[in-house]
Amino acid sequence: IGSIKNGYFADLTIWDSKGKGAVDAVIRGKEADLSLVMRAGLVLTGEGDLVDALDPTGGAKCEVLDVCGSSKKVCAERETGLTIAAMRTAIESKPNLLNTPDKKVYDLFFCGAPANEPSCVPSRPNEFTGVPSATDKDGDGIADDQDICPTVFSAVRPMDSGKQTDADGDGVGDGCDVCPLKASSEDCPLVQGDIDADGKPDATDNCPSVPNVDQKDTDADGKGDLCDACPNDANPGATSCPAQVTTVDAINKGTVADGADVSLKGLCVTHTAKIGNNFAYWVQDPALTEYAGLYVFNGTKALTVATGDKVDLSGKVDIYFSLPELTNAAATKTGTCPAIAPVVVNAADIAINQVDETKIAPAKYISMLVQVNSVAVTASSAPPENKLNEFVVTGGLRVGNLLYAYTSPAVGTTYSSITGLLYFNFQNSKLVPRSAADLVSP
Repeated sequence: IGSIKNGYFADLTIWDSKGKGAVDAVIRGKEADLSLVMRAGLVLTGEGDLVDALDPTGGAKCEVLDVCGSSKKVCAERETGLTIAAMRTAIESKPNLLNTPDKKVYDLFFCGAPANEPSCVPSRPNEFTGVPSATDKDGDGIADDQDICPTVFSAVRPMDSGKQTDADGDGVGDGCDVCPLKASSEDCPLVQGDIDADGKPDATDNCPSVPNVDQKDTDADGKGDLCDACPNDANPGATSCPAQVTTVDAINKGTVADGADVSLKGLCVTHTAKIGNNFAYWVQDPALTEYAGLYVFNGTKALTVATGDKVDLSGKVDIYFSLPELTNAAATKTGTCPAIAPVVVNAADIAINQVDETKIAPAKYISMLVQVNSVAVTASSAPPENKLNEFVVTGGLRVGNLLYAYTSPAVGTTYSSITGLLYFNFQNSKLVPRSAADLVSP
């Protein structure tokens, strides 16, 4: 998974075993047993003495917190600029964000069963309550005289085409059918060598776990249609289904599934970079002004593209911390792109942080070239203790040094414009200039 070495950024969690074995310490550990949590080499919470010793400020912005009778420290203010109490006040001032009955935030942890927890009784508005009645004994919203499982909860699911499931069509619902795959039978022992009991031996069954007596295989790839992810496109053995031809905006709007193999055409490379030991680049659809950018993670493989290249891409969509990127990508250069003009935006409209996640504008421009005009520096360092060497400008927008190592400007410094790629990490959006030319003084 990783290494613990000098110079590496450590993501660590340490539990107090209290005489338990290593595995038990983690699986059976309680809230008070958590001794230390570190992310990227920076301590977040843990035993007070450990936090004080490992935190770069000596725990100056890490507050004491009683965790089920055990004294801990948590570095909330260093990470967010707010104490836990201030954070709670900030969130509770926006009740529209909260769906708890009393419009209060959930505590960070509970030392017993939480009060006012949501009910475990299944219910769906205007469909069923989960509460039995004289005419609906199982409370699944289907009257007993129409319910094919009247004593077993078996509500119609959204994917069930408006009716209860009955795989063998014998009028007894799957939820209460002793033999759900063998019609009108109560004798359905597991057939040795034919796990789906369709009369086809597993060794030659092209769908060994799905009954398919006809063995239909439209694309002749050895996988029966009923268990083939792409029944009309051959993908024998471990071969993936053919890549889905799609667009960058479709990926950014969430209409392409996480893990999907995709093919994209006519994109322009807007920047390339080596970040740590990994290579990456950004692409943009020149025909779009929103949802047009995409980050391509290339791992340790050297890049075969350059800024300005026009490319076709194939790769796998990866939803990484709620934002899409492309991995395992293969690029084919098809030409050269004219310079991509940045989209001019208001700084406040693309600033987002972990306290205020209600803004949606940044999603439109993530991984795109954008520009903000007439801004001033409001903070020369951003929490946590400017560990990432970021500064803040008008509108609360962070400017980061992911791609260009600038010297942090003083508060009050003004810029006619700042151009760069809009990036998102550690729950904050950042405008990242590519070079000194992206920071334009008056």
